Amino acid sequence: LLEEVFKFVENKHYLDVPAIAIYYYAYKATKERDNEEYFQRLKEQIIEHGDLFPQSEIRDIYLLAINYTIGRMNAGVEQYVRETFELYRRGLEKKILIQNGLLSRFTFMNAVINGAMLKEYDWTERFIHEYKDYMEEQYRENVVHYSLARLHYEKKDYATAMRLFSQVEYDDILLNLNAKTLLLKMYYEEDELDLLEALLESMRMYMRRKKVIGYHKANFKNIITITKKLVHVNPYDKTQRENLHKEILETNPLPERKWLLKQVEEMG
Repeated sequence: LLEEVFKFVENKHYLDVPAIAIYYYAYKATKERDNEEYFQRLKEQIIEHGDLFPQSEIRDIYLLAINYTIGRMNAGVEQYVRETFELYRRGLEKKILIQNGLLSRFTFMNAVINGAMLKEYDWTERFIHEYKDYMEEQYRENVVHYSLARLHYEKKDYATAMRLFSQVEYDDILLNLNAKTLLLKMYYEEDELDLLEALLESMRMYMRRKKVIGYHKANFKNIITITKKLVHVNPYDKTQRENLHKEILETNPLPERKWLLKQVEEMG
């Protein structure tokens, strides 16, 4: 039935109607994620006709588009880091992503991470200070602290980032584990192997004490396991390097795959 509706819409030129087109492309982008044309059409509709929709409605459409781009990012399609950032920037400038005077802490952190990854350092720092008061007070201090530390990490200012991350045990479990993952990467790159070994053990114990479930549990467990192997692999043994490289490629979930592969490849 739904396919018949879509054919009717396509044949009768209803895609010229913004209210129909935007939901048509949103649905198609969600269902056919590998067909990037649907997302591009959705983005065009948002830019050209977004102002025609009530604030709450266009906000939901923005979040759907952002979820699509984050999914593509997680699948390793790097151009979607920029696509995600531009959606956040536009949505924030137009106050679309602010609801009842509040900005979700997840939206705040994702905007920071995307901006910093793209080296949009000035925008990111300005965003942190200008938008922090839109967050709920109970999350504000931790999220702002993490965001500033993350910004310094992306700028390769490891001394400041390590100092900031080491100062705080975040209340939020995932925030804490994400901070520890960044510390782990910095310790490895700075050859602080004793600190790294201690951190890996503390992460393992932390996960035993706290309720980390599903995808997140598997993700951080894999990071700990692979990083331990990375530390102990013989960099001069080609077979060991190749075996670890293969294991990293085959391990899922593993969002830090790109970084881990880079460390192995640099050994050779």
